[in-house]
Amino acid sequence: MSEQDLYQAILADYEKTQSIKQTAANLNTNTIKVRRVLITEGLWSSKTSIAVGELHAKGYSTSEIAKELFISEKNVQSYLPYTKGAYGGGSKNDDAERAAKYRSRKRAAVQGIKNLNGSPVMDENKVLPAEVKSHDEERQIERGYIPQSSRPIALKLHLELNMDGITKQERKALEKYGKVKQGISRDVIIPADMTLRALHYVIQRAFGWQNSHLHYFKFPDDVFDKLTQDSSDQWLRLCGVYFRVPDDDREDIYWDADYDESISFKNWLKSKYTGPYYYAGGGDYYIENQRWVNWFKQKYGSMSIEKVRSMHGIPQDINFLLERLAVPDFLNLPNGNSKYFAEPVEDFLSYLEEDNEKHQDLWDEMMINPRENFDVIEGLIYASTIRMKSQADSLIYRYDYGDNWEITITCENAYYMAEDPFYWMSENKLTHLAGEIVLEDAFENTVDIRETKIVQEVCVKQKPVCVASDGLNLFDDAGGVKGFAKFLETLNTTTRKDVLEEILETPKMYGWTAKEGRLESKL
Repeated sequence: MSEQDLYQAILADYEKTQSIKQTAANLNTNTIKVRRVLITEGLWSSKTSIAVGELHAKGYSTSEIAKELFISEKNVQSYLPYTKGAYGGGSKNDDAERAAKYRSRKRAAVQGIKNLNGSPVMDENKVLPAEVKSHDEERQIERGYIPQSSRPIALKLHLELNMDGITKQERKALEKYGKVKQGISRDVIIPADMTLRALHYVIQRAFGWQNSHLHYFKFPDDVFDKLTQDSSDQWLRLCGVYFRVPDDDREDIYWDADYDESISFKNWLKSKYTGPYYYAGGGDYYIENQRWVNWFKQKYGSMSIEKVRSMHGIPQDINFLLERLAVPDFLNLPNGNSKYFAEPVEDFLSYLEEDNEKHQDLWDEMMINPRENFDVIEGLIYASTIRMKSQADSLIYRYDYGDNWEITITCENAYYMAEDPFYWMSENKLTHLAGEIVLEDAFENTVDIRETKIVQEVCVKQKPVCVASDGLNLFDDAGGVKGFAKFLETLNTTTRKDVLEEILETPKMYGWTAKEGRLESKL
């Protein structure tokens, strides 16, 4: 089949299947080629394709688009329309004629649907014909036919301490002496580009801990199971994409443990969760993770996840999330809104795997003198980083494997620039936040002035704000939730001075106080 015939066959087959994957399978071609044909004909779009197309129309080169959108140049190319003449020449068969009529109907259905930036959005008063709606499972309709191409500027997170397993008496002690109403929780508004690493320090500060123990973030078990399919091969493919390999023999895991006593501990924590956000360690990068993956596969081959967890030297929980990526790379936004980079990760794994061996060789060569080769190393990091489709409605943060503190993280709301949704394309984004702005939340409500001011402050200062709190602060080495409840009860019921002195020794060392404190002091 010639390229021109394949082009027309793709259009004809997609009219019937409404599925990129199915069309690719039917015609024995790849999904990227199918997608590019559909983009060329205006039959399919995503947030990424819209953004790529807009920048391409402005004259941006492939490399400039990749840098602006934080994706690889190959990813950019996979979203560019074909140039005229590259496909589509020659005579049309019957299927092609039907496809042409279908395209005409579909284009007519979206005529006049524009926003001020020239990007198509759905007029909610219009009813689309059935054939316009895609049945492709990867393409969920978010706010009408074509998704919004804006990213949120800030997120509202709910951080809830897991109190499962406590007794009624312990719950009563927490309510009576710990000022707990519903549970021990914090609500924070953070910049949308905050990394998980920075969020770790937010949680430490918000709950009163002092970064004295190990921690990690993880997906809920059902999400991990779905992603890995009980296969070590599938899990290993995602190491450096979602997960970090369970290899603690890396000094860079502690790269930012640089506290010294010249500043207060609270100010040090604040510096860790104030932007701009970056990750200076090496162990989170795809190339480094895949080096360990290659060693593991050569030594052990394929096996079930259960068997991996039972191996000597491997922690029982291998669900360690990368921490250099942003919160929305993992956590779903509310009301069905996806992150801007919302393409299925499977679309891009082949790119990473194709170039991995070559990249690893170059990485090794550059690491001999990393200072002189910084630009090349940065380019390798950039080329091997993909922004993935978020996977979970909640994340879990575990701290201190002895006390076993566990925080469930959910996104309660997201905030968008209502009047200038493309502000993030500007070189100086902060200038777009000065003066009066109008925000829209994830539920398409206009945000009131008070909340808008808070979001403005968060984004301009690149520093999160605590907007709600339930329960007193905790402290390190309290013995988990049960130990904290017992401490509070003893503190408020004993009359023995020696007992009081003994139980207050640890919390005093960590600066704990029984005062609830103002919200402003939480972060």
